[in-house]
Amino acid sequence: KLSKGMKVSSILLLLIFSMVVYLSFLIFRLNQTEVLLDLLFVDVMVKLGVLTLASFLAGLLSCLILESIYFYKKNKD
Repeated sequence: KLSKGMKVSSILLLLIFSMVVYLSFLIFRLNQTEVLLDLLFVDVMVKLGVLTLASFLAGLLSCLILESIYFYKKNKD
């Protein structure tokens, strides 16, 4: 049987996930401006909302990978 703390944390996690999805939708809808993304040898026109979300997700992914490596090494010792 689930404890009260588990229910509250599950509801909080669902609320945070819903907020992230809603804010992602707002970024896509409100930022219709196209910007020039200069990659080393290629220039690409990208919408600002897509660029913002892509950089956020890349940072989040790299942070999760580094944290998992850190915790793996910490638990190994």
